Amino acid sequence: IIGVMRAGAAYIPIEPSYPVQRKQYMLKQASARFLLSDEVRQDWATQIDIATYQVTQLITKPHPRPEVWPHLTHKS
Repeated sequence: IIGVMRAGAAYIPIEPSYPVQRKQYMLKQASARFLLSDEVRQDWATQIDIATYQVTQLITKPHPRPEVWPHLTHKS
């Protein structure tokens, strides 16, 4: 949600259990251009011509850098 807002966009929560027609209606009424979801299949969204992305596909793994320590332990 923070990433969406930082990109200057809006977030519309859509309950996955909603009927397909209701989800399509919500996206059309909002003039949504993208659908970000954690669901694997979004076949219903292709019927309304919207770009769909699975969140796990957008997450990149961090590249470890040896100069950055994850933590320090202080021993007295």
